[in-house]
Amino acid sequence: MREIEAGACRHFIPDDIGRLGRPEEIAAAVASLASPHADYVSCAMIRVDGGLNRSVP
Repeated sequence: MREIEAGACRHFIPDDIGRLGRPEEIAAAVASLASPHADYVSCAMIRVDGGLNRSVP
């Protein structure tokens, strides 16, 4: 399974992490934004994509 994931990431969706995102990683971002710690966050785009959509200088 890890070989298939690594191949898919290398050929189809290359990202900085080199693997697919895990459900718990998405859930952690959602939980963080839904918590009181994010009360002052407004109009933010938070990408949980392993660096897939990064800005290249």
